[in-house]
Amino acid sequence: MLANSYVYSVDHGRVVDSAQAHDDALSCMSMSDDVLVSGSWDSTLKVWKVLPSGIDKPAIADFVDNDSEINCVAIHSHLIAAGAADGACLSLPCVLKEASADDAHFGCCAGTVMLWDYRTGQVVGQHQTKGPAKALQFAPDGNKLVVSTESGELTVLQLDGSVFISHRLADPARCIATDGRRAVLGTYPTSTLSTH
Repeated sequence: MLANSYVYSVDHGRVVDSAQAHDDALSCMSMSDDVLVSGSWDSTLKVWKVLPSGIDKPAIADFVDNDSEINCVAIHSHLIAAGAADGACLSLPCVLKEASADDAHFGCCAGTVMLWDYRTGQVVGQHQTKGPAKALQFAPDGNKLVVSTESGELTVLQLDGSVFISHRLADPARCIATDGRRAVLGTYPTSTLSTH
C-alpha cells in the first residue's frame, strides 16, 4: 500500500497536490522553508522540495535499505535529525538527486542522533542520548535540538555536541514543540501536555 503526502492550501481551503511518498504509513514529517522531510514505517526517509503549486517530484534525496521504522524527524535550515523505532543502528544510504555524494549516509544508533546536511549529503554532527529517540525538534534558531528518548529522558543538545540540559520524564514524549525558551511535550499513555 502506497502512502501519500498531501499539500493543503490553508488560504484556499483545499488540497493542491499529493505525492506517493512511501510504501507504508508516513510516521513523521518536518518542514523548513520550502523543504519537507518525511519518514515512514517502510524504513525510509525522503527529502522533498515544496513549491507554491505542490510537491516537486521526485524527492531530492532518498534514504533507503534500512530495517527499522523511522520514528521522528526534524529539519532546520539545511540540517536534518531523525530517530529510528528499534534503536538499532540506522545507516541509510543516501541517493541524492541534485548532488554527487553517493557514499553519503544518514542515521542514528541506539543512543545516538545524527545530523545530516541535505545540501552536501554529509553527516555534520553526532549526539549521544540515553536510548532511541522517540521525538525531536530543533529550536527556532537552529542552535539546539530537543530530544525525548524511549526511556523518558528529555535532553536539550547544543549543536556543538554538548548537553545543555537533561531531565527525566515520567512518560516519554511522543511529540515536541518548542519556541526556543519552552518545550511543550505530548506523552503516551496518559496523553498529557507538559511544559518544561
